[in-house]
Amino acid sequence: MKEIIPLTFNVKDLEEQARTDGLACYILGRSYDSAENGVDQDLEKAVYWYEE
Repeated sequence: MKEIIPLTFNVKDLEEQARTDGLACYILGRSYDSAENGVDQDLEKAVYWYEE
């Protein structure tokens, strides 16, 4: 069985893409919700990006 390697994203790049890309907003929300992609958990930021 092959090892599953999670996708990782650059948060700064996502913030730039989020201006026009709903998927980038979702990934940012999830990143802050779950402390993924090198950011600390921040539920306020997570809600902000989910709502965008």
